[in-house]
This record gives sequence, C-alpha cells and structure tokens, in this order.
Amino acid sequence: MDLRFRGADGRNGLTMGETAFYLGEYGTRSWVHIGCNPVFWDREEGRLIGVWTDWGSKISHEFEEWRQLTNHYDMEEFLEKHGYPQEKWMKERIKHNVTRFQAIWRGYLYKRAYPIALQQKKATEAINYRVQASVAAANLRKPHNHCARIKANMERLKRLNVGDHIEMLFNEKKLSEAIYSGEIYEIQYRGGWIKIKVKFHYDGEIRKYSEERFRYLKKQCEEFKAKMGIPGVKISGKVTTHGRLYPTL
Repeated sequence: MDLRFRGADGRNGLTMGETAFYLGEYGTRSWVHIGCNPVFWDREEGRLIGVWTDWGSKISHEFEEWRQLTNHYDMEEFLEKHGYPQEKWMKERIKHNVTRFQAIWRGYLYKRAYPIALQQKKATEAINYRVQASVAAANLRKPHNHCARIKANMERLKRLNVGDHIEMLFNEKKLSEAIYSGEIYEIQYRGGWIKIKVKFHYDGEIRKYSEERFRYLKKQCEEFKAKMGIPGVKISGKVTTHGRLYPTL
C-alpha cells in the first residue's frame, strides 16, 4: 500500500511514478508504514479485505519461531522484546473514523431537522386548538340539546322503580325455553345512558341490562304471553314453556 501524496512532487526530488494524489495503490512490491496492517475496499464483495505485506510476512515467521522456543503466544510481548512497533490495524482506524463521521453527520441532520419538527409540532398544536375551540363553541351555542336529553332521561327514569315486578323470556324456540320472573334491583344513571339491574326470583342471580335491552326483553315476554293466551297471568320464579299448552297457573 503506497503512501498517499502529501505535498511532495518533482520539486522535492520525486519522480512522476513516485507521485500519487490520494490514490491507494497495492501489490506485492508496495510498501506501507512499518507495523501497519493495511486493507482495501472490495466493491464486488462489499467489504474491507486485508493486504499481505513483506513486513507482515517477516513478523509472522519470526513470531512463529519465537513461539516455538518460548511457548509464549502474546504478539504484543514479542513485538516489545524485539523492539518492533506495535501493530496498527488500518481496518480499526477506518471503523473508528467512520463512526465519528456518522455521529457528526447525525448531529448535522438533527440540527437541520429540529426547526422543521418544531414548526410542525406548533402547527399541529394550533390545528388541535382550533378544533377544540370550534367544538366548545358549538356546545355553547346549543346548550338546550344537552339539557333536553337529560330531561328526557329523567322522565324515563320516573317510569321505572326499584322493586317493580318484571318477567323475561329466555331461549325462545329452544328446549330450554322458559319465562323467569324478577324485580328491578337497582337503576344506574350516568349522563346519557341508563343501566338496570334485575334480580331473578328463581336463583337470586343479578344481571345488568342497558335500558334498550331491558325494554326489549320485557316487551318480548309480554307479546309471547299474549300469543299463548296468558297475558294477565303473573309468573313467579321459573316456568318452562317449550312445547307446553298453557294451563291456568
């Protein structure tokens, strides 16, 4: 690996063949810094490949002879005892400098990207603020809608009371079809919705229904009893209805 040109040319006594401007040249007769283990970039394989030098060959042979005599395997100890310079791995220096360059480049990109990211953040915050302000203004312009909804919910609640007797049909058209009786155990109201808890007489189980589901099950049972000719009969507990003709209960 020839040294790169560092400012010397024909004016300093060098021939044209000895002058190279930042060009890596390698081969069996090339020379490098003493102790250096050079590499070159192989474009086809896409990696750094080591270059075998006369100095490397000399050190390897002497180290092998020394190892056989002393049974020592420490290359650094061998180099120190023989007065040779420590090995300089070109690949490690390249990795070190590339890592530093990448860190500098990331810092450069961050400095350029930060103002843009900050501007985008402020723009997003401004858009969100305008949307929230619009929603708040719309709610202020229509306060009567919210009040009317609350009033309607309260009116519906007045028609439901804890302890009211209810009957529900389960598993219609199945072998386990039955009517269960129960009572309203608790009514929960949270803003725009109503939840109703029902305690069934048959097993004491408590189930919670939305208002819509509660009214549907209650109406379904009333229509079923009317179809079977027992609309006025009060059921207590559990009555199996599948395939039965309904006698007087």
